[in-house]
Amino acid sequence: MPSHNCDVLILGGGCAGLATAFFYSQTQGEQTIDIIEQREFYDDDRSWCFWLSMAKFPHTDIIFHQWPTWTLNKGSVVIEHTNPATPYAIIKSKDYYNKVLAAIEDDPRQKLHLNTKVFAINKEKKCFVVDTSIGQFIARQVIDTRPNQYILREKAPLHQIFYGIEIKTKQPVFDPTSAHLMHNLVANNIYCQFDYVLPFSPYHALLEVTRFSSMYHGPEQLMQECLKLIHEYTTEFDTLRDEAAVLPMGIAKGAQDSKSCHVFAQHQGSLRASSGYGFLRIQQRAWYHAQQIGMNKALKEPVLDLAIDRWMDLCFCRVLLRQMPLSPEIFILLASRLNPSQFAHFMNGTLGWALRWKVIRAVPSWPFIKAVL
Repeated sequence: MPSHNCDVLILGGGCAGLATAFFYSQTQGEQTIDIIEQREFYDDDRSWCFWLSMAKFPHTDIIFHQWPTWTLNKGSVVIEHTNPATPYAIIKSKDYYNKVLAAIEDDPRQKLHLNTKVFAINKEKKCFVVDTSIGQFIARQVIDTRPNQYILREKAPLHQIFYGIEIKTKQPVFDPTSAHLMHNLVANNIYCQFDYVLPFSPYHALLEVTRFSSMYHGPEQLMQECLKLIHEYTTEFDTLRDEAAVLPMGIAKGAQDSKSCHVFAQHQGSLRASSGYGFLRIQQRAWYHAQQIGMNKALKEPVLDLAIDRWMDLCFCRVLLRQMPLSPEIFILLASRLNPSQFAHFMNGTLGWALRWKVIRAVPSWPFIKAVL
């Protein structure tokens, strides 16, 4: 098989890998990049949500929908937040893929290899040698963005598990101005479960059932729960697509599996330890790495959080693990004691010292004191 030479090899052409390539396409660097992706084609298989609070967010052109209002509820208690300055937003994968793939295709410095499997990564004195199904790749630096099942199953103390179905209905049943972030919050000793409904029009929505669980299981176990949720709105609908995943939560910094290359992956800090939100952080890390590649520098990690933020996140996850039945109350208290802007910044992971203190005061004291001890 032929060998391929490049300056940087990106393993995994998902959200993170493509983001790095996209931002590099906007630089004047002279480095060459090859991207290895196992899938044969890109599909509309997922979506990414976040609070739009960045002044220079690079993908406003592909935001599919925004909600100025979002709600949480447990039983008869409903918390409603409204803030047009920090709306909840969604980007669909088909729009993201189309945008970034077009930028990569127009960049002669970059090549994307689909339907390609990685067999081995070997570190030589001055380069990496990566064996793949289309031959060897020789690169000065490697960025591995592929999801790691060992990290997900063995290292993550908590898992965010969800199954969602996007539908169109015959009758108008949704309010497209309000996102239901955590509805019908319930919990037992193993998991906290809630409904997640994102209406795009009165006739169109994505409905998901989500669990924060200490026990790993496949998302398909939530499919019937999701269908039950849909039937609470309507029995006449067309299914457009489904999306499902298991995301790691509560992984401490340093819980990594690769010693041979520069790892840039969800289990390495792109996902927020306490919430599972990651799209903005993925974009921030990708931009940072793209600038380093463009300047022909050795890759280093950006500082996305202070040590205090990582500590707070891990304490939060520890409380959920030890006091899972209390989790609905904790989420409701947080939402009720933070204003909409504060809640958005907390969930995005953009906290100042005043907000950190307010978050600490918003949650029940004793469970968190025990989590620290």
